[in-house]
Amino acid sequence: MYMITKQVAQARLSICCLQEVRHRNTGNKIIRLDTGEQYVFIWCGQKRRRDAGVGILIKKCKEITFEEPDIMDARLMAMNIRIRGFNIRIINAYSPTNCGGSENQKDSFYRMIKNACAKKSKHQKLIVAGDFNATTEVSLKHCCFDGKQIIVDPICNDNGTRIKGFCREQRLAMTQTYFDYPLEERYTWYSENKTTKKVIDYVLVESYVQQHV
Repeated sequence: MYMITKQVAQARLSICCLQEVRHRNTGNKIIRLDTGEQYVFIWCGQKRRRDAGVGILIKKCKEITFEEPDIMDARLMAMNIRIRGFNIRIINAYSPTNCGGSENQKDSFYRMIKNACAKKSKHQKLIVAGDFNATTEVSLKHCCFDGKQIIVDPICNDNGTRIKGFCREQRLAMTQTYFDYPLEERYTWYSENKTTKKVIDYVLVESYVQQHV
């Protein structure tokens, strides 16, 4: 975690959502870097097994304040964060895999994530980030998906259908689809032998937030 935090600091990130952290139970600790910077690491995981798990790294500074996390599951947590006067409800998600996860697991996951989207204050803005294990052609081309369009999608898997339906229901945009990157720069996951490439990680935001990205 120290090395990950060091990379987060080098990238000048105030917040970083992590999946597959594989820490048991729930907890938090302060990670102090040799540069003097400090990050708060908050996580939730399984009670016994070291698998799944999500966590959030938050830079410790005067401009950032946050409340206690809302822990839904070892695959889902939400936090209310205020950054320089901007109120955010950030949801960190790690979906069951498309093949390994059962229909019941996926149904339960999306019920929880919809409940997590309930805002705690009037002017709060929603950001949903994480590993959704979702394959959809929407993420492989420049199409500005704002959750409203119906797009022909020949490579979509079940998780891809679910995430698009979630975007439409919550009126969220897929942030990465707003940028015309070369295909090779869109992939976020590679198999160990580097032959299989996919986009399975997404950042979903409201239209108000999208215009500032």
